[in-house]
Parts: sequence; structure tokens; C-alpha cells
Amino acid sequence: MKHTMNSLLAVAGLACALAIPAGISAQSAAVAPPPPQGRVQTQFPGLREAHQHLTAANDALERANWDYGEHKAKAMDLIRQAQDELEQAKEYAQAHPR
Repeated sequence: MKHTMNSLLAVAGLACALAIPAGISAQSAAVAPPPPQGRVQTQFPGLREAHQHLTAANDALERANWDYGEHKAKAMDLIRQAQDELEQAKEYAQAHPR
């Protein structure tokens, strides 16, 4: 599980790096992404922050005007998988309070 999460986060980082050229050309004033709605609640700020970064990476890839040899689509799929992992982490934390 830890290896899978690390792999997914590494891919999300790669997705951000691939999307930088598109982000630079379409960049406007830096605005933080809105908090996720209905997925990761504010009682888990680390999960919320990670989800926001993944959402921003996915948005940047959507704006990219090139598919990077289909790696863009794979990166976006892995971002969705990472978001699902965060949802499972939230559910685990709710079921096993500290």
C-alpha cells in the first residue's frame, strides 16, 4: 500500500512537470484551488491538501495542448487513482479515530 501510494504521488509529480509548459502559457494570477467538495473533509487537512495538489495537477494536464505520447492520459488516470486512495485513507481515519 505504501509503495502504491508513493508511486501514485510520484506520477502526480511527473504529471505536474509535464503540464508546466501548458501552465506557463495559460497562467493567470496564482489562485489556490478550491477545497474539494464532498471527498476529503476539512477534519483531515493533510489529505485535503494532497487532494488539492492532485486536482491542480489534473487541471494543468487538462489545459495542456499535447498528449505527450499518451502519457498525459495515463498520468490523469493515476491522479484519479491517487484521489481514490486519499478517499480510502479518509474512510480509514474515520473508522479508526486516534
